[in-house]
Amino acid sequence: MVSIQERENMIQFLVNYFGGDPIQLEQMNDHTLENTYEFAYKRIEMENEL
Repeated sequence: MVSIQERENMIQFLVNYFGGDPIQLEQMNDHTLENTYEFAYKRIEMENEL
């Protein structure tokens, strides 16, 4: 289970770096939000390696 602070941090990251809709992100369940965050974070890491 993700804490409220962790959810807020993930949502803020996705909104800032990918222009995600905060309302849609807030409605995601923990599992989906975590997977979306991990995908986005890995993508940024890959882009920074280029």
